[in-house]
Amino acid sequence: MSTLYPKLNDFIQQANIIDALPFPKRNTIDFYKTLKRALSINLKMFGHYSARKAALSSFDYVITAKDSNDQPRADEARSRLNSSILTVIDNQLKAIAF
Repeated sequence: MSTLYPKLNDFIQQANIIDALPFPKRNTIDFYKTLKRALSINLKMFGHYSARKAALSSFDYVITAKDSNDQPRADEARSRLNSSILTVIDNQLKAIAF
């Protein structure tokens, strides 16, 4: 294993070991530290990450009601879900990148 970050085979093996464990026993701290280190060292990888982040964050969403009588409820749903939707988009980016 490299001192900067592991070879691809080592990294995939580490990911498979973590994936095989049940959720309460998973310790992904070192795994994510490796990923963050790779982004800070490998500028090409960071460029791919940044481009995908820009692409995902450029999408807009609209919550509309099927019936115009339900539009106030649709507006309320958008207001309540706005931060959650942004979090889902951000986490989707991390899932793809990592």
